Amino acid sequence: MKEKVTPRNWVGLVLGFIGLGLVVWDRVLAPTDALWGLAMLLMGLAGITLGTLYQKKYCGPFDVRAGVALQNVMSCIVMLVLAVIFESMIIDWTGEFVFAVLWSAIGLSVFAICLYYWLVQRGAAARITSLIYLSPPTTAVMGWAMFGEILSWQAIAGMAVAMTGVALAVRNR
Repeated sequence: MKEKVTPRNWVGLVLGFIGLGLVVWDRVLAPTDALWGLAMLLMGLAGITLGTLYQKKYCGPFDVRAGVALQNVMSCIVMLVLAVIFESMIIDWTGEFVFAVLWSAIGLSVFAICLYYWLVQRGAAARITSLIYLSPPTTAVMGWAMFGEILSWQAIAGMAVAMTGVALAVRNR
């Protein structure tokens, strides 16, 4: 992994992270367990970033379909154990629930992760990883469009900052 990360790329990564923070900040101030969720978000972001950089440096090319299948099976086992321990296992089969499960299982867990791994194998890992900064803004827009969630001006500004940061991070020159 001999990719050159320019100062512009670093500025983009920092801006992307700041934008991400602005998008989720309203949730941090909410009187719920939002801090726990934010901590999980940041841990997940760090894990994906470090895992991608590790994969790019130490792992050879692999069949993306097999890699994603293995990742999904292992994640399913871990989540099933945690669900049995911590959840009631009672499901309210609404249309929204079915859509969310199908979107998560097919759209995100299969197509998006396959695309992500394919891009990592063919591009600069640091630049590709910056695309993860667009996940919370995208999720916020989807929540607004599908569930009527309110987007604060701060969240909208955060989306603009995150998009600007990612644009700088992915530029080659």
